[in-house]
Amino acid sequence: MKCVLTTILTNVFFVIIPETMEAVEEELAKGKRVHVPKLRESSPAVPPSKQEDAKAKNKKMKKTPLTSEEEDDEEDDDDDDNDGVVPQKIYEEAKKKSQHYHKLYKGYISNIWRQKKKLKEQERHINELEAENKTIRQLNIELQQQLLRKILPRLPKSNGDP
Repeated sequence: MKCVLTTILTNVFFVIIPETMEAVEEELAKGKRVHVPKLRESSPAVPPSKQEDAKAKNKKMKKTPLTSEEEDDEEDDDDDDNDGVVPQKIYEEAKKKSQHYHKLYKGYISNIWRQKKKLKEQERHINELEAENKTIRQLNIELQQQLLRKILPRLPKSNGDP
């Protein structure tokens, strides 16, 4: 059997991988169970700027207790700051997406025009070839008729053959 060493963060695990299918089936038939530790859910990391803001607010709150009026004013100030930043970010993202899609649209339109131009050119070429083919057929028919006119009078006539 092969032995594979795998590392997850700081824990080291040995995994034994059998070489044949029969060996795998035997291992499964034994019914050994492996204990898997539960993963802890971690809260998403807060960006450093928000962490610093929170620390600064905590320090201010520890130094001076706020009255109810000051708390209301502070909550209103927080709302005003976030209202200005979030819509601006949303606007910038929407603007970038719009520009991206506009570029794609222009590319598609130019591609369509190029393809239309190629199609018209190919149709014109096909029409020219059909006209040339028609004239060649007509010339071929005339040539065959002229050859028959010259050859028929020279052929010996047979008495009983039609």
